[in-house]
Amino acid sequence: MSRYCAADVLRYPSDVVSYDDLVPWVAERLPEAPFMLLAESFSGPLAIKVASAAPDGLRGVIFITSFARAPMGVPAVLAEGLRGVPVTSPLALKIIAPFCVGLEPQPEIMELFAKALEQVPVDTLADRLREILDTDETEALAALPVPHGVIAGAHDRLVPPRRAEELKRGAAFFKTIDGPHFMMQRHPRAAAKAVKEAMICLGATDV
Repeated sequence: MSRYCAADVLRYPSDVVSYDDLVPWVAERLPEAPFMLLAESFSGPLAIKVASAAPDGLRGVIFITSFARAPMGVPAVLAEGLRGVPVTSPLALKIIAPFCVGLEPQPEIMELFAKALEQVPVDTLADRLREILDTDETEALAALPVPHGVIAGAHDRLVPPRRAEELKRGAAFFKTIDGPHFMMQRHPRAAAKAVKEAMICLGATDV
């Protein structure tokens, strides 16, 4: 999540995995000045929960390659199986990368992807996957007290189009960018432009 212009990136602590536990952690770090929430991927349901409380200064929520409920029907047992997988091994990265950073990513993108995975314990990844599989914030999305916008990836292999369509319902802004799930990492300029367009469309003139 971030605030436009003076962007504050919130890096979730690795020992906090559930959405309900992350809500107060995020709420404590919200700015006093008018702001917007930018929720990427896993952060979508969390942003809905945070925004549902109508915190002071919140002008809107922008979802990018995200979802309001479990993006795909994956058995929960697979989340447990992830605990024993060396996700930063060359083989694992080769399998996972197409779903996250797209096909034929640049070497520097792969290096950053591997470093990002190294910073998160496997148990945390497994627990957050279980959290994703159990989430459904579609009703809360429909009742958001602020407008929202959606930026989807045309080649997102983690979040299927039907989940983007669910977020699109009632959205004041919707745009699809020709890119993978990790849109902001692969196409930062296009993503930044879309975020700016979304903010203008949502009427965040004082942010």
